[in-house]
Amino acid sequence: MGAEGGATAYLSVGKRVLDIAFVLVMLPIAIPVGLLIALAIVVTDGGPVLYRSTRIGADGNDFSIIKFRTMVRDSEAQLAELRQGEADADREFAETIKLRRDPRVTRLGGVLRKSSLDELPQLLNVLSAQMSLVGPRPVTRHEWDRFYGDQAPFIFRSRPGLTGVWQVSGRSLLPYRQRIQLDLAYAQECRLTTDLGILVRTIPTVLRGHGAF
Repeated sequence: MGAEGGATAYLSVGKRVLDIAFVLVMLPIAIPVGLLIALAIVVTDGGPVLYRSTRIGADGNDFSIIKFRTMVRDSEAQLAELRQGEADADREFAETIKLRRDPRVTRLGGVLRKSSLDELPQLLNVLSAQMSLVGPRPVTRHEWDRFYGDQAPFIFRSRPGLTGVWQVSGRSLLPYRQRIQLDLAYAQECRLTTDLGILVRTIPTVLRGHGAF
């Protein structure tokens, strides 16, 4: 089997095997940690514990991504007010779909984001085959339509990732267009060795909290 055939076999079968094996190994640790985080959210800010958002999955299909809630409950309304009242915030969000100093993030939420623990529930997305361990950024329909253009079907031929090349290359510090280029390069080079390399690099990236906000 040539290199191209091996890559195809990995995308169709091997990638899913790796996802399931990793999640099953992680669950004994993830469940008690997740319960402690859920309790901390309830004690410090009340419910709900989880935040759900519609993202684009493989082949352009929608799915509901799951995270621990890190923002105030009326975050969407506050964002609209913030963008109307502050031109700099409006410009930053329009360009990056992020605010570096987001006043909607709770104190505990800031810790969860810095440590990436807010993404722990996404192991359920991986287990249900909506996401993969490694893949392109899980984006909203607005991002898909505005930024990705003709590249979207190729980039999202595979499931979006819990981590990815963008996350180990600067995360939210990267300009949006660069994130897309990194995801495009990943789609072209996706192999077992690529994914294992990204998983290894993810560990120190998460520990440092570099680019997370």
